[in-house]
Amino acid sequence: MSGIAPILRLNMSGSTGASESEADRYAAALELAEFADRNAFAVVNVEEHHDAAIGWLPSPLIMAGLIIPRTQRVTVRACALLVTLYDPIRLAEDIAILDVASRGRFVFVMGQGYRPSEYHALDRDWQRRGAAIEHVIETLLTA
Repeated sequence: MSGIAPILRLNMSGSTGASESEADRYAAALELAEFADRNAFAVVNVEEHHDAAIGWLPSPLIMAGLIIPRTQRVTVRACALLVTLYDPIRLAEDIAILDVASRGRFVFVMGQGYRPSEYHALDRDWQRRGAAIEHVIETLLTA
C-alpha cells in the first residue's frame, strides 16, 4: 500500500437479527481488525449509534476492548463516541482502562449526537445536550 494508510471502519450496520449470524458477524469483525493490524492499516474505527433501523454498533467501548488484545500496532478509535449518553465518571474510567490496556493505542472522538431518538432511547434530555457535553468535557478533563 502506498500513500495514506487505510482505516477499517466497523459500524456493524446491517444487522440480520438472528443471534447466531450476529455472533458470526462480530467474530468476522474481530478477524478483520487482526487483518488490519497485520497489514499496515492506521486505524480500526468503531462507531456508535442507538435506535438505528439498519442496526449499528451500540457499544463501541466494549468492541474496542475486544479488539485491543487481538491487535498489537493499529490505533483503535471510537468515532464518534456519543459522550452525552454516558455517565461522565464511568466514561472517564472506561476510557482510562482502554488507554492502559492498549498501551496508548486507544483514542476517541467526542460527539454529542444528532439524532433525538438516541437521547429518548437512553432517557436523556435532547434540549440540554449542549450543557451536557460541556459537563462531560469538564469531567473528563478533571478526571
